Amino acid sequence: MGVSVSIQQRGQLKKTALFFAGLGHLQPMLLAATNSDYLLDRFLLEKRCSSEYVSRTVTSLIFIEILATILMGGFGVLLGLYKFIPEGEEEEYFRGCLTCVIQWILFFGYTQILNAFVRGGERGHIQWFYYSLLFQHFFTCIIGAGIGFIDVDRALWYLMNIPVAPVLIFFYQMWIHMWFRDYRPRDIKYLVVKSQIWLGVLNSSVATVLWTIAYFPGLLEAKSDGVTIKLSENKEVNGKIMIYNDSTGGRTIQVKGTAEPSEPPGFCKCTHTIHPGGTQQFRVNIVKDDGSAPLILCPCIEGPVDEVAAYYEKDCDSITQAKGSPLLICVKSGNSYCYYCKGDATYCDDLGHYYCKGPGTCWYRYVYKDSGNCKEIPKDGGTGSELGKLLSVLSSGDKTLTKDKHSKLSEPLKKNFQSDHPNYDYWKILGNHDGGSAWNPRYWRLSQTCMPLIMHGLAVGAMGSIYPHLVPKTLVSAKHARIFDVLSMFLAAIVQILNLIFFEHKSKAFANRPWEGGDRWYLTWLLYIPYFLSFLLIIFNIHYPHWSICCYIRSHTWSAFLVMLSVSFINDLFLAVGRGGIMDQRSGNKGIDGRYLKNDHSLFNKMAPFMALSFIPFWLTTSPMIKSYAHSVYQFLSDKDRDSWPTSRYGFWSLSVTLVDSLRDSLGDSHRTKR
Repeated sequence: MGVSVSIQQRGQLKKTALFFAGLGHLQPMLLAATNSDYLLDRFLLEKRCSSEYVSRTVTSLIFIEILATILMGGFGVLLGLYKFIPEGEEEEYFRGCLTCVIQWILFFGYTQILNAFVRGGERGHIQWFYYSLLFQHFFTCIIGAGIGFIDVDRALWYLMNIPVAPVLIFFYQMWIHMWFRDYRPRDIKYLVVKSQIWLGVLNSSVATVLWTIAYFPGLLEAKSDGVTIKLSENKEVNGKIMIYNDSTGGRTIQVKGTAEPSEPPGFCKCTHTIHPGGTQQFRVNIVKDDGSAPLILCPCIEGPVDEVAAYYEKDCDSITQAKGSPLLICVKSGNSYCYYCKGDATYCDDLGHYYCKGPGTCWYRYVYKDSGNCKEIPKDGGTGSELGKLLSVLSSGDKTLTKDKHSKLSEPLKKNFQSDHPNYDYWKILGNHDGGSAWNPRYWRLSQTCMPLIMHGLAVGAMGSIYPHLVPKTLVSAKHARIFDVLSMFLAAIVQILNLIFFEHKSKAFANRPWEGGDRWYLTWLLYIPYFLSFLLIIFNIHYPHWSICCYIRSHTWSAFLVMLSVSFINDLFLAVGRGGIMDQRSGNKGIDGRYLKNDHSLFNKMAPFMALSFIPFWLTTSPMIKSYAHSVYQFLSDKDRDSWPTSRYGFWSLSVTLVDSLRDSLGDSHRTKR
């Protein structure tokens, strides 16, 4: 039996766990890149090897990241095509156990890095240390690539700290050097690296404990602090005030249930709002029907709402004495309307949030689109209204929208009921929305979902493949390059922090709306004009340094800074806007908190692998990385490996080589014997 906490408290704990986990995402790479001279001193290597060590180690880490991303992305794509893991509550159990195991592996990985650094006497174990970094970065990238699959609603708390971590390491380096400047211990270089590794161990321990508590099944039981609405007690036409206690007993609110005429004739709408005024928002724990049986709506109703309305298959004049379940439940929050119809599911996860259940695993959801903007099904408008048609369909026969009924709907209304059959969401990502053959070019068009994916891939790919090799080394001196690196590092962190703030406060500055229509987020592509021009100027400075404009840029530091900032800062904006567009893609409906469906992950779970995989084509185009890796990291490290593993004669590679040699000798002896 787990500890009971509110949904909000558990959500905050998950955000905190993701926050600390995100801080550790770049730690192996930062450890190699920011302490190269100190690491070489530790392993008694020449100073001239510093740049080569950083280049090849970071390149290896990048290839490990690509490998982990391909594995996790491929797993996600296969999971979208074939449901080979448990579903419903068992799927949450699977995710929780898997991610907790990985977090504990990461924690022990940091202790392995620490042991590899401090062990080995004077010469150390550079090869052991190197492979420990690769091991750690692999599992870190597994979490990073699958963060959308793990927890889409809070993933930005993880992604935000990827650019924040270098800023914290910068302050750490600055503080520790100021402190050492006064005390000047002899082993300053050794302690700088060792202390940074200890910071990674400490951060990982906090993240692991919080992650285990928040995500491991059964440790915490989320309990809603909302009210329990009993529809049977709110059928008075003139209004009857009911007092509802919240589930914790700590708060009492008054909810007024009123019955009012509804279009089309023959149906009645009963509304539940806070009394008096009806303007105060409240949380809902359970909605019960006339027989006091809970309707499977929670945890779909998570956020504060303005009203809960029930639609019945009777006139309002007879609703007072009538019993029975409602045809439809409507939950309103602000200008957002969410519709539920009664399902026969056992668990909320099985219900497929905001859906009517059809036969088998097919679900149908309510969507009404007008010029590309999602709107609620109209509440009024006579018998020809969308809501009237919906109620008429639900009132005939069983109260479930089946495939047979769906096929008999008119074409305009049929488009408002979208089916989540297998692979449907993949076509929605790619843009094949019209129901045509995937091989027919007439149906090939990019969707609004695909646009942020492309923007994210370009941003991460350009940042990872082009920026380190062209900017800022080609334009300014080493001194000014360091200043620019620090400036761009802070700007990247600020952009992602603002992105998270806008996301949490549902600001219009966050890309949480459709990418077509009134908000025009696609206009962000116009920033590619200065972005691309800046890249051209950098390339011209490399290949045509004698051009007058190139000479002017290199001779004026401010102009070089302007060119470089237009690359780095606009790249960060693309990353933020692209993630914003990706994170809020759901199934096309709006949730009760004004954003897309908060709990409907059917689309994003299939998009998350593409989000992770989107940068790989751009990163792989970088020839310097491939060329440097082609020199073979093993060749560089093996000749400097000083019996690097604790078992000197049978180290990590020595054991495999010995086994291969023994097998080859035995086969050779056997062959000679036969001859």
